[in-house]
Amino acid sequence: MRRSYIQNRNEEKTLSRRSEEKARALERLVAAYRARDRVLCAGLAPEDAEAVERRGAEVARRVRYVAAAERLMPLARAAILEADRAGRVFPSGVAWWAGRLRGAKGRMDRAWWAPRGGIYLCLALVPRLLAEHWGLYGLGMGVAVCEVLREWGVPARIRWVNDILVGGRKAAGLLAEGLTAPGSGQPYLLLGLGLNVNARRFPPEAPEATSLRRVTGRRWPIAPLAAHILARAGHVVGLLHHWEAGWLLEGPEAAPANPVVRAWRGLSDTLGRRVVYGLDAERAPEGTGLARDVAEDGALLLRLEDGVELRVETGEVRYLGPA
Repeated sequence: MRRSYIQNRNEEKTLSRRSEEKARALERLVAAYRARDRVLCAGLAPEDAEAVERRGAEVARRVRYVAAAERLMPLARAAILEADRAGRVFPSGVAWWAGRLRGAKGRMDRAWWAPRGGIYLCLALVPRLLAEHWGLYGLGMGVAVCEVLREWGVPARIRWVNDILVGGRKAAGLLAEGLTAPGSGQPYLLLGLGLNVNARRFPPEAPEATSLRRVTGRRWPIAPLAAHILARAGHVVGLLHHWEAGWLLEGPEAAPANPVVRAWRGLSDTLGRRVVYGLDAERAPEGTGLARDVAEDGALLLRLEDGVELRVETGEVRYLGPA
């Protein structure tokens, strides 16, 4: 009995050490991609480029790795609540990374098949934008994922709000949830990502799904791709904060266009298409319309069948007919 206990404890210590090593290795990769992404600020004035980098630097500065978990968002919630009970504000930008998930969920509690060989991340942010702009964090995360995949040679596009499609099939999904710490009253945003990377098959209940391996026919490196996505997410967060600073200084009418929304438009698979919309567009559609544009705060602008213009601030869409 004693030997078994000691053996189990040694195995736990080994697993903990390996998890710590993987987390630190991913942090180093994120830092390397962040340095490489500085070229994205080449068109900005030096002081603006410095502000973007500084405002996004907190993203994934610290990473926590688990080989397997039920879901990541409960782990993030538990860590935030533990800090709150101790009278601390949990640091913004911490990322959780899992090798696989046993009970992953997407929107409307839909199951997400998350075996080993995918990228599963959760990012905890203290929102520093105005509350009316919080939806831009999720929109920006979709931009980060889509941009990185395209730079890695995959023609990804975004279905509003943040489904990542490749060849019309879903390769990644993003989920945003809010949390307010009961003691401090500090709000947090949790941004979850599930990206199908090396899966070669999917269960029958996921007929729309695809993976990078199925699209390209080759195996993909997990850690470098995850690091690049997190680094780009930091860049996007920096852009959003810098844009809002100008928006507040100059006013909504005089401020320059939101660069993240502009990027989303260029990556969109939705604009110009007839769609079904609703909180649950699959099981409880609320109507149909033409996806005309996306607003500066990320809301989808629809023109309904009777010509009425509608803002859809939350929910999802599904397409009616081909592009």
